Amino acid sequence: MRILTALALLGASGIGHAQVASTTSSSFPYERVDSIVVRYDAFATRAASYQLTITRAGEVRYDPGPRARARTTTRPIAPVTFSSLVSQAQTARFAEIPDVIVMGDPRFCPVVLTDAPTMTVVLYLPDRAKRVADYLGCGWVPAALRDFERAIERAAGIAQS
Repeated sequence: MRILTALALLGASGIGHAQVASTTSSSFPYERVDSIVVRYDAFATRAASYQLTITRAGEVRYDPGPRARARTTTRPIAPVTFSSLVSQAQTARFAEIPDVIVMGDPRFCPVVLTDAPTMTVVLYLPDRAKRVADYLGCGWVPAALRDFERAIERAAGIAQS
């Protein structure tokens, strides 16, 4: 993979900066999160894509995309595991992370690995949602976000090796 600088990306791609979410961590009602959805989208690679949904009730749904390993069943998770994931989102200040982390964002992506996948995590509440689309080629993303992404996969039993 080639390493590109933000300056070259901004000039060549026209991609704008990520927009900061307007909700702050202290005002986001994490206790009302009723489901977590993860979408993993490969980009120009042979990696698998998938969508994963985990509900407060412990239901886990895995929908494989192209090249993803099919799973006939997924195991439910305990309510305490869901609560732990929500707590991890709160600790990561998920609500304060921009909705989209893209190439060229001066805070999170001044240097980028190209052709990386994107992982989008959405916390759903009954009346709204908070989404973060994380381009995994950006190296300066908060470690707590990447830890949260991996924890969701581990909880659902689909962690990538």
